[in-house]
Amino acid sequence: MEAQGSCHGPRERLLLRGEARLSDAECIALLLRTGCPGRSAEQIASDLLHRFGGLSGLAVAEVREVATVSGIGTARALALQAAFGLARRL
Repeated sequence: MEAQGSCHGPRERLLLRGEARLSDAECIALLLRTGCPGRSAEQIASDLLHRFGGLSGLAVAEVREVATVSGIGTARALALQAAFGLARRL
């Protein structure tokens, strides 16, 4: 497989570049796994970061509030909370 820059999604970019070279939105998109009709996982992730003022704001946001973002819902909000909780344990 030949690297073609922006033709690759976050998973492929992670494999090619490593986690440290991904944006916050790309990392969150990987946790979300899929988008929703008309919006990619990266677009939803960017919306989350914008709404909560970045990664640190999203990390402390209430699950109920995160779940209200279009394309998220309770299950995805809980998955994000669990990921941030694991990061804090480190």
